[in-house]
Amino acid sequence: MQRKVPSAITNITLNRATFTDVPIDELTFVNFFYGNNGAGKSSIAHAIAEDDGVVWADGKTADDFDVLVYNQDFINDNFVNYGDLKGVFIFGEEDIEAKKKIAELTDQKKQKMDARQTALDEHKKKTDGLASALTQFQDTCFSKTAEIRRRFDKCMDGKKQKKNLQVSTGIEEWKDPTLKEEGEPYNLICKLGVRFHEHFKGRIPVSCVNSIMEPELAIHLLEKDLVDTVDLGRAVLADPAFCEATLAASKGEHKSFVKCFNCPRCQYGPGMPHKCPAEMKRQKN
Repeated sequence: MQRKVPSAITNITLNRATFTDVPIDELTFVNFFYGNNGAGKSSIAHAIAEDDGVVWADGKTADDFDVLVYNQDFINDNFVNYGDLKGVFIFGEEDIEAKKKIAELTDQKKQKMDARQTALDEHKKKTDGLASALTQFQDTCFSKTAEIRRRFDKCMDGKKQKKNLQVSTGIEEWKDPTLKEEGEPYNLICKLGVRFHEHFKGRIPVSCVNSIMEPELAIHLLEKDLVDTVDLGRAVLADPAFCEATLAASKGEHKSFVKCFNCPRCQYGPGMPHKCPAEMKRQKN
């Protein structure tokens, strides 16, 4: 009979679970441990893995060997299922830790997305509530003022007139808005600006425009506080020196300039300033 190859472990003294100083001797190169549950199989595996009660041959220690114990702990530490795919798994402790970290971060991401959606839903709810409250407020105000509006319409019956106002030509009933009323230096369109200034004074700046061809008229409108500003068109196109002449006139001085001819259709068009009689007069001078 051939002699058995000796084991690297000469014997084990088992002191785990319900076992106390239980010897395991006559170990060979390959050993089989079998028995019912509770017989001690797992206890032997733990003892070898933890070098607990193990006597090594030839004065060696567990550090001289790569001790591998394949039990449930080894499976839990080194194998993990890959999602829901049967038969597919990840091997190695580092990979398992990485998968756990990914799972944790994925769960955190889901929690944050859920929290974000909750916040968005709450914001929409409040926004909708604010819009609804505003609508209710407006409806209530309109309802509460209904009687006032009825009384106002009644007292204004026959007194309200509808007139169309155009910025450049004034009110449609005016046959010639460039005419001047007696005693006033400006035409009807300028007067309309003056009336607007009276109404909006201190609240909205009002400019006056149309046929302001004389420096004295511009000075009159500003110094009398009839408008906030004057807008100059044809007068400046005819001669840019109009502005300097106006400043000089405000100081009691005189500066010559070429006055606009006030053509029915302005001849100072794009690309053809030579047709403007005031422009041609300035060139000759």
